[in-house]
Amino acid sequence: KLSPDKLVAVTISRNNGKVEISVTDQGTGFNPDEIDDPIAQENLLKEVGRGIFIIKSLMDLVEIESTDKGTRTTIHKTI
Repeated sequence: KLSPDKLVAVTISRNNGKVEISVTDQGTGFNPDEIDDPIAQENLLKEVGRGIFIIKSLMDLVEIESTDKGTRTTIHKTI
């Protein structure tokens, strides 16, 4: 559920050709191990569920830390 009281913070850093982007929110959190496989036959026509899959395919490293107080997703890419 969307709430105007919840905050989202974005941090971007670059150092020696490496970029790190961290997005932290105050949502309810989720277990990244429980995300449905978007390329499984039963999920191919779903309109949702591809974001993490796309990010992981494009980035060098994706870290997801989730608790009941929010989620921090950090992505790393060498450019």
